[in-house]
Amino acid sequence: MTSVSSYPQGAAFSSDYFDHQDLGDGWIAWNLRDETRFNNFIQPLMVRVEEPTPDGRPRARVRMQTQHKHSNLGDNVHGAVILALMDVALFGSMRALGSIDGAQSVTLDLSSQFVGAGRVGEHMDAMVEMVRETGRLIFLRGLVVQGAADDHIVASFNGTVRKINEKR
Repeated sequence: MTSVSSYPQGAAFSSDYFDHQDLGDGWIAWNLRDETRFNNFIQPLMVRVEEPTPDGRPRARVRMQTQHKHSNLGDNVHGAVILALMDVALFGSMRALGSIDGAQSVTLDLSSQFVGAGRVGEHMDAMVEMVRETGRLIFLRGLVVQGAADDHIVASFNGTVRKINEKR
């Protein structure tokens, strides 16, 4: 799928926590600067805004490169790594779409359905679409895919993110 825009500019992307290097073709690096945090285990990460869904919902793609350290004893991507990608992708995609500052929000729920084995050694993408946004909540759903045409579905997921008021 073709990228439709790079990161929007503004307050949602002024965080000192993340590296937002332009990688070309609409891809932006989305890596925590503090390498001692959990995200470092699945980094490097990239994000880009994608074409909206046919009915107009905003959509973004978050990509990781799977490595041996992400594998289970069956030489597939470990389920915990796939879950981590899902959770982190909720925030990366919402930042790309301009809805939240990922450092100021929390996951309320994340449900997942594993439908195929993740392949080690190739990139794995979380395609995330925003179903609805309210004043405090964002409802999302997505697919974790691999393959040049996203033809290998690894998992599907739904999540809810709670926006946190910075003035708490």
